[in-house]
Amino acid sequence: MVQQCFSLHDHSVLPDLIREFESDFEKQILENQDQNLNRVPYKITDNIRKAAHDPNISKVIKSVLGENEPWVMWGANIQSGTPNQAYEWHADFESVRFPTITLMLGLQGCSELNATTCIPFSQHLKGGPGRKWCNASAEDIIQHANSLDARCNTMEKFSDFGDGKFYIFNAKTWHAGDITSSRSRMLLIMHYQKASDPRIPFMKNYKTADWFSFPAPYIVEEGFEQMANQRLYPIPKPKWRILKSIKRRLKNFLRK
Repeated sequence: MVQQCFSLHDHSVLPDLIREFESDFEKQILENQDQNLNRVPYKITDNIRKAAHDPNISKVIKSVLGENEPWVMWGANIQSGTPNQAYEWHADFESVRFPTITLMLGLQGCSELNATTCIPFSQHLKGGPGRKWCNASAEDIIQHANSLDARCNTMEKFSDFGDGKFYIFNAKTWHAGDITSSRSRMLLIMHYQKASDPRIPFMKNYKTADWFSFPAPYIVEEGFEQMANQRLYPIPKPKWRILKSIKRRLKNFLRK
């Protein structure tokens, strides 16, 4: 995580992004819930495109990916509160499996109090904390992480967060939101990766870790569209499919 927050260069896009949540994203979130679709409504709009190319955001992203490395922004979504049980301790599915940067841009009701809490160095651990630990107390989750890696001995929030400010982190890090302090919070969440890397597949169902066979919606840094890799990362197989495949191979072996 980069603990210090950064300010957006052009704040004029904020009201338009807030309106897009109220007119579009909120509706899609509710429709997904009604249809029991456990997925995030990733979309690219003109206002999201404008925010993604904000000079200050691009500068920070390039400082991590490389000054001469064109970027891809994928999986943009606007959320209110702390969605999808993100108040529990977890690591993001996509971040565990693919190299990517997660960016949180405060749109409304944001403060240091409702910024994400992370356990630094936990991105080096294998996967997330697991269901047993998702609702663990601060003391217990630190003790658990520290037992796996001695460097995981503290929690950190992003300093000086607020509306029109953003922070970046590797969401493979164990992290959680605060469901109480974030009730009136609205965020634009974007993810960045190297344009030369394969595209990240669109998750179909985050509860079963199932994926579509096409990429999550993305845009390429302006002027570098032809340099973007069009291949897709190998689609991860859910555990039940892996077990089914093992069972099938074992069955075929025993027949021989």
